[in-house]
Amino acid sequence: MSKGITAKAVEGITAKVEARIRELPESKQGPLLALVQETVDRYEHVKESADGARSALADLRVVVKYMLFDAEATEREEDASS
Repeated sequence: MSKGITAKAVEGITAKVEARIRELPESKQGPLLALVQETVDRYEHVKESADGARSALADLRVVVKYMLFDAEATEREEDASS
């Protein structure tokens, strides 16, 4: 499974983009720098959401394993008592 772009890569790309924007006239820099910051903020939000989803999936796996174990144990108990 691919991990996608790393945080370090995002920082590097962002730094390059900001450096290029700062070469533009000051009147054009503000809106572009704001877009760069918005992009970074969205990246962080997506990263946090993905981490939360991974954690929830790991929790779900544990619950499913427990439920399967419990169902199998119950079936064994019922078979033993019959």
